Amino acid sequence: GVDGQALIALAYGVLLASALAWCLITYCNHRLSPSIVTAFWPMQVPFCVIFTFIFLPEAVVTIWSLLGGAMIAAGLGMVTYGSYAEEEQEKLRQKEERGASR
Repeated sequence: GVDGQALIALAYGVLLASALAWCLITYCNHRLSPSIVTAFWPMQVPFCVIFTFIFLPEAVVTIWSLLGGAMIAAGLGMVTYGSYAEEEQEKLRQKEERGASR
């Protein structure tokens, strides 16, 4: 079994990591649009695969996990680009409205 000291250390690490993650997400919610913050949630999986490969070299990285990570990154890129394009259109529309009101 696992001794009590190891369980306390594990619980502390998990709670600290969770608290840090929620603080960062809250901070990002104040700075970015909700769609961008939500789009970054799936990035946990590719980062887990990358860190597992780095810190646990015996872990097997399959073509499916790499393909899944690539699909998540592509989806994130599409959401980010869509948000950027939407902001640019809004800026252009506001600029045109200011020009027409003169």
